[in-house]
This record gives sequence, structure tokens and C-alpha cells, in this order.
Amino acid sequence: MSYITPFESSLQAVFTKAQRITATFPEPLNQTGQAYITHINPLHRSGDQNYIGYLLPYWMTEMASVTKEQCEQLALANLFGMLHFFIVDEVMDTGSRESRQKLALSHLFYTQMYGVLHSMHTSDSKFWEYYDRYLADWSIGVAQESADDYFNTDPLRTALKSSLVKIASTGALLLSGQHAFIPAVEQAVDYVLVALQMADDWTDWEADLADGSYNGLLALFRDKWPEQSPITVSKVRKAIYVQGLLTDYAKLACQFEQAHLELGLKAGHLFAFHASITASLANDARNIDLARQKQMEGGLFQTLT
Repeated sequence: MSYITPFESSLQAVFTKAQRITATFPEPLNQTGQAYITHINPLHRSGDQNYIGYLLPYWMTEMASVTKEQCEQLALANLFGMLHFFIVDEVMDTGSRESRQKLALSHLFYTQMYGVLHSMHTSDSKFWEYYDRYLADWSIGVAQESADDYFNTDPLRTALKSSLVKIASTGALLLSGQHAFIPAVEQAVDYVLVALQMADDWTDWEADLADGSYNGLLALFRDKWPEQSPITVSKVRKAIYVQGLLTDYAKLACQFEQAHLELGLKAGHLFAFHASITASLANDARNIDLARQKQMEGGLFQTLT
């Protein structure tokens, strides 16, 4: 894939460096931290992965004149930042006995991210204004998503939880003097992050229904059939496989892809990644529609014969 293949060696270098740094953490956090890094490494896993978190600075080289070393530093900061916020989300979701150790590890990841960023951006850089805003966006996203029903009221706000990923694109643009492109690139990244969340919610809707987590597909179900309360697995399955819920969901994803395209940015790798996510959702919806049509035709044939 064009948005991955040219950068595989760079991606491996970023994860190797992250492993080396994490190995210096105190026991047993070093081993736990390295296990987390291995777990999220997209080169070690199959299927669609969150490549944007690690490849965004490399994708930005189509627009921003940043060096290979700067890309690696930005990607490394993003990696540690994502691990930090991943663990915070995990602890908030589970509240398990391991919470204390996980939060300690999370703090170490955050320290590494912050240190890398400070090595690249001076204290008076405008970068820190963006950083503060992205951090505030994350806090709003995790606190208010469910209460404000973001998916139905303002779908782009579902990207708030992942706002810190934009430190890579904004950092690259600032380092190369391309400040004017930041608003459009922020919007493009938001479109991609929404697509990623939609894909995750399609995959995880049963688990999210079971544990009460906010889920865009389930939110759309509630909005279309508010009388179907309480929601059950069987009701949602009927909506997906009989009533076309996933088709409507995929159409919305396609609208975001079109809006991304209309921004007219010279960031082909980022858009290709977005298009691959949307295509996967649309393909799943199409397959369900075709299966439903075949069943209907089969029933008609049996009636006629």
C-alpha cells in the first residue's frame, strides 16, 4: 500500500528506538512498557492498524520540508504520547488492580514524549499553543463524548479523543515554515480519525454494548430507532443485516472522505489511508446488502415454485 510500503524501514526504526528507550525504565515497568510497544507495532500485526499515529510526520513530507531525523523524532513523540493516553483510557475503562502500575508506566511514556517535543520546539514556539489545545480537546473528548452524543450531534468531535496525534502534522508544518496549512491539515486529520473511530466501532459494537462504552454505530441505531430501548444484540443485528444500518453508517463515512478530498491538500499518503478505511466499511456494507438481496430473491423463488 502506497501509504505504508515506502516507510516500513522508518517505522521499524521508530519502534526499535522506542523499545531501546523503554528498556531503561525501572523494573518491572521496562518489561511491561516493551510489551505495550510490541503490541501496538503495526508491522507485527495483521489487518488495519492505526498507522496515522506513527506515519503522519512522514506523510507530511509531501507538504513540509522536514528531515528524516525530524520525522523520526515526531513519530517517536507520537508513539510515546499514544501509549500514555492509551493507558489512561484503559485505566479509566477497567479500574483493575494493575491500575497503579499502568499509570506509573503511562507517566514515563508521557515524560519521554514531552522530552522529545522539547528537544524540537523552543519554549516560545507556537507549537506549545497547539499542544495545549490538543490536550484540552482530548480531555473534553473522553469526558463528554457519551453525554453529548457526539456521533449524532457533531460527528467530527469524535476525533477529539485522538487530538494529540496532530502534534506530528502541526510540528512538521511549523518546523518547515508551513504554518498557513495547519488549519486545513488539522481538518484532514480529523476526518481520518473519525473514519478510524467508525471502523473500530463497527468492529467492537458488541463488546461496547456489553460494557456500556460509547459507540458511533450504536449511537446511530439509537437515533434512528429511539423506541428500541433497551438496546439488545438481536435488535442491533436486525438493524445491520435487515434494515440497512451499516449502509447508512458507511454512507456517512464516504461523505467525510469526500470532504477530505475537497480540501485539496498535497498529502496523498494521508488521503490513501483514509480511503482504505472508508472502502473497507463500504465493502462490508455492500456484502451485507448483497447477502440480504440473495435471501430475498431466494424466498421469492421458493414462493413462486
